[in-house]
Amino acid sequence: MVGIGLMGLELMLVDAAFYLLFIGFAACVVGLIAMVGIDLPIWGQYIAFAALAGLSVMGFREGLYRRLRGGSRSVEQTAKGRRVRVDRDLAPGQMGRAELQGTWWDAYNIGNELITSNEMATVVTTDGIALNIVRTDPYEPEKSEEQEEQGESMREDPRSQGHA
Repeated sequence: MVGIGLMGLELMLVDAAFYLLFIGFAACVVGLIAMVGIDLPIWGQYIAFAALAGLSVMGFREGLYRRLRGGSRSVEQTAKGRRVRVDRDLAPGQMGRAELQGTWWDAYNIGNELITSNEMATVVTTDGIALNIVRTDPYEPEKSEEQEEQGESMREDPRSQGHA
């Protein structure tokens, strides 16, 4: 009964990243073992519960959570193509700080042009949690995430480029 309660709590009320679901599952299995007549001593029930909970969390939680809740996007996926503002002049190859969505990040100017203080730059790639940026043409509009994804799919599909 406790196992069913934990699983219901996880699915209906709290987002505990599916830990309660697997702990509840382990409690239900140990309860079913007792119901079918397998008489385990209390220490055996504790060991069975701990082993089932630990193995199921380690073996299945991440894949199930990602499949049902959707994986989170990486820094590169969310930052690529976005505009950032630099805090000081950055010569080519120089490191500084850049503001992206209200947060300051380490940034490397990987372009061939100077990026001046408070000038906008574009994120090309990331290196861990550092941004690799280039000077932005001030007249070029910023691309939204949808436009960026459409551009990538058009590059992948030769038919979209007018080639039959």
